[in-house]
Amino acid sequence: MAAPVVSMVLNQLGTFLREEIHKEVIMVLGVKEEIEKLELTLTAIQAVLHDADKKQVQDQRVKVWLERLKKVVYEIEDILDKWNTKIIQSKIRTQSKDTKGIREKLDSIDRDKNNYGLASGMPTETLKLNRCKELRKLPASIGNMISLRHLEIYDTKSLRSLPEGIERLASLRSLSKFIVSEGRNLGDLKGLNLIQGRIEISGLRRVKSVNEAKEVHLANKRGIHALALDFGSNVITEGDEERMEGVLEGLQPHTNLEELKINGYPGFKLPSWMILFSKLRTLELMDLSQCTTLPSLGRLPLLEVLKIGGMKSVRRLGLDFLGISDIEDATTSIGRGQLIAFPSLVELELHGMSELEEWVLPFERSDILQIMPRLRKLYISNAPNLKALPALGILESLEELYISLLISVKRIGPEFFVISEDVISRCICSEKLVVFPNLIQLELNLMWKLKEWVLPFERSDDTLQIMPRLRKLTIGRAYKLKVLPALGRLESLEELTISGLHSLKRIGPEFFGILEDDDVMKGTSGSSRGGGSLPIIVLPKLKKLQFFDMEEWEEWEMMMPSWREDISFVMPCLKEFELWLCKKLKVVPHNIFSYQPVKERIEGCPQLNQRLRRNQIIRRREVGESYNRRMDYFDDDDFTAQPTPLGGELIICL
Repeated sequence: MAAPVVSMVLNQLGTFLREEIHKEVIMVLGVKEEIEKLELTLTAIQAVLHDADKKQVQDQRVKVWLERLKKVVYEIEDILDKWNTKIIQSKIRTQSKDTKGIREKLDSIDRDKNNYGLASGMPTETLKLNRCKELRKLPASIGNMISLRHLEIYDTKSLRSLPEGIERLASLRSLSKFIVSEGRNLGDLKGLNLIQGRIEISGLRRVKSVNEAKEVHLANKRGIHALALDFGSNVITEGDEERMEGVLEGLQPHTNLEELKINGYPGFKLPSWMILFSKLRTLELMDLSQCTTLPSLGRLPLLEVLKIGGMKSVRRLGLDFLGISDIEDATTSIGRGQLIAFPSLVELELHGMSELEEWVLPFERSDILQIMPRLRKLYISNAPNLKALPALGILESLEELYISLLISVKRIGPEFFVISEDVISRCICSEKLVVFPNLIQLELNLMWKLKEWVLPFERSDDTLQIMPRLRKLTIGRAYKLKVLPALGRLESLEELTISGLHSLKRIGPEFFGILEDDDVMKGTSGSSRGGGSLPIIVLPKLKKLQFFDMEEWEEWEMMMPSWREDISFVMPCLKEFELWLCKKLKVVPHNIFSYQPVKERIEGCPQLNQRLRRNQIIRRREVGESYNRRMDYFDDDDFTAQPTPLGGELIICL
């Protein structure tokens, strides 16, 4: 019987490929691909061996066919034995021609089997070809494996088509990819109604008619829970956009779908069925370059992840995107209950929206209307025409906010925090207001035209808190920003990185949130208790402080209010401090103390290094030591420190 020999050789081929990859053996170009083809063809032949063994008794042709197969399989076994004996690149190189020759013989045997009416003898066959990245073609005989149930071809980017007869595999339970190609149209999917799980349909720009898409009846394939529709990047002629719109409309899946990805769609509008999914959890819309509007995705009740990228023609994200037709109707519909837009959304990503000019979020806080109440992560990138950020402060569950390449935004003001000027100037607030109450990480990067960033800490009472849980803040390449906001008021901040602020020349006490007549500090940290004052603690939890590429920065000043000098604490938990490429900086504050050993690194700061010589910038403060005692050590004019024992590390690179 040929079946045991074929099975053994198949195992050897699989083992050989895995072991050589593990050993990082580099085979000559083409040999690895030849071996993968051998494995595929043998797998297809193996499916009919049970039937062939029965028929060889009465059919001499089948008997001869089996003898040919045994001979080729033994040749494969001989080559594998040689390679396993001395597995080096030169030896494999000498065998590459033989491998190709054997593969050609095996292909001939595979083709001939179709002439004998051999049926598959493996009713629960599973064929896994995942991550065969060089695989370009499947064996033609797969179409005869009528009992095949699982064809897995994930991550096979080089695969260009499926073999003829794929439509006959009515027993298929899983088909990870279907490719529309020459000779393979969407109609081949029509009878595969048992497919379940995840499927990607690619090459959709080749679909010739709307009816071809409708005939697939995707809505009847209720076992599919994840669907990817890839139109590719082939150029279409003018007028074909309407055909593509009809194709996507005709590919309507069942409403129980949980994941949908659409890539490269060239139409001008999205289909009407986009908002009908009651169980959709993930939606990705990528490179829909001609779509001008988005449907009311805020109505999808279970949507958790929404990623939109490369929608270059969308100019506005308004209330209709949220699923709200009119904000006045929404806020006055008290009798109809609460309205929630994107009730389950956890992650939102917007990038590559080059024409986006306006993004609207309702400014007024309301118990009746809620916007994305569960959103934890928001990523906005590469929207060069967006001139103002929306009122993101309304997102109360937000934990991570990344903003990058919004090069037209010039100001971040109170409206970003959903705080009106009346609330700030006249202290109009009947109850405590917390803005971004759960935000942990904030990154502002490549905001080239940003000139002003206001943190509205001007309130004289404790009814306003801004980002009380923020731990990590990064500000980078805001080339026109001249003044930093009062970051010293961020009481939970642990890591602060500032880089590429080429217009900033000075950092003063306002950066630390300290003013001589600071009523806020007097009213809170500076309030009297038993005749005394509470200490000022600036950046009480900051552990890491970094300044990079600040080419115009000259002054760094931090003067405590005269009435507070004896009980002030600046960055008492600091452990790491870095200054890189601050070429004009001459002096740093002498009253920054830490109770921790501080690792300092200074590079590309020539004027500062000349003054420092071997003295530390951040001085360690002993427990119980007063501010005035430390001041005795310093000369304000020359910043020369007396040496003190320090367990940290100082690195100065000239």
